[in-house]
Amino acid sequence: MEEFVRPAESRDTDAIDELAGRWHHTTEQAPRGGRQLAASHPRRSLQQWRELLVDPSWLILVAGIDDVVLGVAVVARTEAHARIELIYVDPDARGIGLGDDLMRAVLDNVRQWDVPEIQAEALPGDRETKNLFERAGLVARLIVVSAPLAP
Repeated sequence: MEEFVRPAESRDTDAIDELAGRWHHTTEQAPRGGRQLAASHPRRSLQQWRELLVDPSWLILVAGIDDVVLGVAVVARTEAHARIELIYVDPDARGIGLGDDLMRAVLDNVRQWDVPEIQAEALPGDRETKNLFERAGLVARLIVVSAPLAP
């Protein structure tokens, strides 16, 4: 078994779409903030993924074992920062280091973008994601709290 992390290619579009869909569904179901986070990251079509693969302001990496894609990281670049839009590893493939490998590759790549910082979001209670980001050196700067106001 050989692990890999590499830039995504057009042949990875279906796997990216499936993993992003699982991230989106899981995020939507999160009890605190999930719907808001999912709404701020709309589902993309296969064609949109193909377009992002060739857009220089986006970085899409895949990770896996042998030839099977089991994880994805999607990062957007603006003048102000790099932003991790999503990072997701198949639950059955967690615990072997693919998430950490993806984060290292993300940081190695975005350092070449000449942006001052990288940002990401983690939902309250999502310790796995928060721990992944903290292991990579990302720390919380702002916590947003809210409550619905019933009429």
